Formats: sequence, C-alpha cells, structure tokens
Amino acid sequence: NTTDSLNKIILGFFENYLSDGDEVLLTKSEHASNLLPWFELKKRKNIVIDIYTLDSYINKYAYMFDSTITSFHPSVERATLIRIYQEADVLLHVENVKQENSEFIRYSMTTKIPEYLSSNKPVVCFSKQGTASYNFLKKYNAALFAENEQQLSDVFEKIEKYSNEVSQTVNNGSIAYAEHFDIEKKRKELSELIKSICVGKCR
Repeated sequence: NTTDSLNKIILGFFENYLSDGDEVLLTKSEHASNLLPWFELKKRKNIVIDIYTLDSYINKYAYMFDSTITSFHPSVERATLIRIYQEADVLLHVENVKQENSEFIRYSMTTKIPEYLSSNKPVVCFSKQGTASYNFLKKYNAALFAENEQQLSDVFEKIEKYSNEVSQTVNNGSIAYAEHFDIEKKRKELSELIKSICVGKCR
C-alpha cells in the first residue's frame, strides 16, 4: 500500500541516496506517510525538511512540530512551483495498491500521468503490475518500473548515468502525451468533429 511503499522508498533508498544538507520539500497536501518517514530519516541524516503551506496553517500547526527538524514556509507562487517542477531531475509515481482500491486503480489512471509525460523528464513508476497507470506507461514504454527497493535502486542508477534506455522512455512519454493528452490537439479534433456534424445536419 502507499504507506509501505513510501517507507521503503524513504527509509530504504533515500537513506543511502541523500547526503547531509540535502533539502526535502513538502506541502500541506502530503499523504501522512510522506511526512513521518522523513522525520525518522532526519534522525539518521542531517537533511533539511521544509514544509510549504498557507500562513493560516503555519499559525495553527507549526507549534506542534520540532523546529530543529522542520521549517515552515509560506505558500510559493505558482510560477516558482512551475520552475522547481521543470528543474526536477526525475518524477516518481507511487501507486496505491491497497486491496480495497484494487478495482478502482485497475481501471482509473491518475491525472498526474499526463503532467509527468509532458515534462520531458524521466518518469519512475513504483507500482505492482496491473494498475491502469502502470499498464498505460508500460504500453508506451514511457517510464522506468520498480516493484521493490532493489529495483528502485537499479532504476535510479540508470537515471544517474542517463542511459539510452532512460532517454528513450522520455521520448516515448512525449509521443504518448502528444497522442493522448495534448489539449490543443484534442480541442481542434473536437472542433472539426462538431463542424462535420453541423454541416451534415445543415444538408
């Protein structure tokens, strides 16, 4: 499930990947399991945890956190967020595979996938096989896949070297995005369809 996956990624992979002084940026919208493991990791490594949120949340909740572990900051402007997003080295998609969600995620793909594919960044899918997101990315070979900690470590090694395989998945992602999610393209297709229907009825 999400909790188990995030614990494995943060306390497994990132414990060996991050160095003292590295920053972890979080928001008020995080899954609870994407907060607690970072606090635990902070006890083991001298990382910096920054949480960006609304002023009202800072005033309401900041006192509950140990200020030597966590720093709170006001919300960031959208333009700044876009810049940070664009500067990211890799985008990580973690799929929730709890049994009660299995039927839903089997047929429903997260809206984050189009965003990832449009970024021209390597995408890593940490998920069991069989979910809609996994199947879509696999069909177009638009991501690198990992189902456990060792596979995740191997994937990040490939990304560090930026192998041909990584480059190809980024290119495939751009093609899949253009084919399925390009808003302007879909708008034109819809406009042409509406025109053809109207012309047919006018006759």
